[in-house]
Amino acid sequence: MAEERKRPVRVAERIREELEGLLLRGAVHDPGVQGATVSGVSVSPDLSVADVRVRIYNREVDEPQRKRVVRAFDRAKGLLRRELASRLGMRHTPDLRFHWDSGVDHALRIETILEEIRHDDPSALPPREVSKTKKPVPKKVPAEKPVALGTASTAPAKKDGADT
Repeated sequence: MAEERKRPVRVAERIREELEGLLLRGAVHDPGVQGATVSGVSVSPDLSVADVRVRIYNREVDEPQRKRVVRAFDRAKGLLRRELASRLGMRHTPDLRFHWDSGVDHALRIETILEEIRHDDPSALPPREVSKTKKPVPKKVPAEKPVALGTASTAPAKKDGADT
């Protein structure tokens, strides 16, 4: 039973890896997918549908561009599904449904709002902790007491009446 719940997660990760590899190798010649990446995949419990989240990193993307990217993936769906079928070795390859991944966009919007609040009222929020140059201070570990060589604690035990 636990195995049934883990399989969709494993299949989803494998689909993500394979799709990302196909994109990196340039298997999709549609210019709409240039610079796009697969940010996540979730698969239905019966493995019939894979929801694929895509996005373009390192660029601001407006709504029309997002729609163009998703449409480009939809156009390449047949090719991608056929390639997945040969690579995954499953009896049935899940149907691919492409969606724009807006998670990063939401996080950036929240960060922008927080920066505006910090700018307007610095005491409203704690200072931002982004210092990458500051090294963490190591915890002090109590040092072990040094043991001098040749003391009774490190010397081999003497046998009965034997002198050296």
